[in-house]
Formats: sequence, C-alpha cells, structure tokens
Amino acid sequence: MRRPLTEAPIAAEMARFQESVRGLAVETVRSIVRQELQRRIEVIAASLEAPPRARRRDRRPQPVIQPSLAGVDEAKEHSTGTTGAPPDDAGERKRRWTRDAIINELAGWLVSGTTIDASFVKRYGPRGLVAATRKEFGRFEAALNVASLQVSKMYPDGPPARATH
Repeated sequence: MRRPLTEAPIAAEMARFQESVRGLAVETVRSIVRQELQRRIEVIAASLEAPPRARRRDRRPQPVIQPSLAGVDEAKEHSTGTTGAPPDDAGERKRRWTRDAIINELAGWLVSGTTIDASFVKRYGPRGLVAATRKEFGRFEAALNVASLQVSKMYPDGPPARATH
C-alpha cells in the first residue's frame, strides 16, 4: 500500500530554498552596490587629483544671463518673415542658454500664436536655441511642452488676444 504524501516536508524544503535564493540575491545586490560606490569614489578622487588649473576652470563663475520673454511683435515679425533672419551676432559673445531662458523664449513664441517646430525656430529664432533645448530637455517637443505650461501659468485665463491686421 502506498503511503500518502504529506506536503509539509516539501513546503518546508521549498521555504528553505527560497530563503537561500533571497540571501544570495541580497548578497549579489550588495556586491554590485559596493563596486559602483568604489568606482564613483575612484572617479571623484581622480578629479580631485587633476591639475589645479583644470579645477580652477571648473569653478569659474558662469555669467548670469537674464531670461527674456520675446515680445509678441518681435515673434510676429519672425513668423511673417518681414525682418528676414535675425541679425548676425558675430561681434557678441555666445549666449549661454539657461533652462529658464529657454522656457521664456519658447513661451514668447507660443504666445505670439505662430505654429513653431524645431526647424522654424532654428531658422528664424535666436542662435543656439534649438541646440540648447535638445541639450537641456532631450527633445525640442519636450521643451515646447514645458513652455506651454509656463504660458498657462502666465495667462490662466488664456493667452492675450492677437492683433489682427
């Protein structure tokens, strides 16, 4: 006659197995975290050992650029093409775009009512704006989304009415 199988020994063995697997997983994760922390410590130590001149350059204060909201009329001139391309900034220093400056510039374009995309802004907009949006936000469309949120904060009742000619 067959003896009926009891599930208690199997369940106990399964629980021991699961506990040992959990312990191995925790040790593996700890090992990986230790390795990553050690790698980061080495990178930081190497950067601190860099020549003083290189470190000084990294600490140089960045110029502060006041974000400007492009006026509705200026953006409208760009969209209609009456002024052509913006003037060449050959004599000026390169503009460093901050996150706020990018958002405010794009918000000005959105308020003007023109339909804009990356190629339009690259051609008619300020120099380096599209490249800065891609560097800061990853995609130009993501920057437009943030700018449209800024417009909705600036004008909770809707953007101002555009003048018709």
